[in-house]
Amino acid sequence: MRDIERINYNNSFKIIDNVTLYCNDNIDESIIKQLRLEMLKVMDFFKLKELNKKVNIRIWDNSNDFREECSKLSGYELPFWAVGMARNEKDEEYSYIDKLSLVEQKKIDYHKDATLDDFIKSIVHEFVHVCHTQFCDYNYPEEPWVSEGIATYLANQYPNSEYTVSIDDVFGYDEVPYQNYRCLYNYIFENYSYDDIMKLLNSDLKIIDDIRDNVMSNEKKVR
Repeated sequence: MRDIERINYNNSFKIIDNVTLYCNDNIDESIIKQLRLEMLKVMDFFKLKELNKKVNIRIWDNSNDFREECSKLSGYELPFWAVGMARNEKDEEYSYIDKLSLVEQKKIDYHKDATLDDFIKSIVHEFVHVCHTQFCDYNYPEEPWVSEGIATYLANQYPNSEYTVSIDDVFGYDEVPYQNYRCLYNYIFENYSYDDIMKLLNSDLKIIDDIRDNVMSNEKKVR
């Protein structure tokens, strides 16, 4: 279990019940309000009345420390473009969101044009993973397109993007640029009911296969 205190953060901010953000910089109240609003929307989507454990959000000011910590906890080396990670394990007392600060994020060429809005959406993206894990009772989907797609969609990242890879790649087990998952979920939300989508997020094999077959057979329309 990670220890918040050992990082010696200067500030902490309560976002919603059971969610606290730790950082070294002051944060404008408008940012806290925006995070609060978006997190409550995510919880409402998953029909979660409360979080079943405390969520600690840690903002990292050092990229090397961030990557070392996240890689140690995840058991694999983070991709060069990764700027956040969520961890919600059933047998752990707390859930965690580790997020690189905006200043550090912009030092990565892939994110050099990142804005404050991008930073906020990235935190919300990781919060979706935490809620999704609780929703499915820790039986988290194995397919990246299921989990990363819903996180990207609910965080409203890349709303006007286009596919940059093939549909086969989107449904693969290797992660692809997240704008592709957003494109896929735009189609899913336009063509499937809320109940179907919740079954998808709960790893219902029938709806997973149905969506995959539907998208593959209508690739030209989807793209």
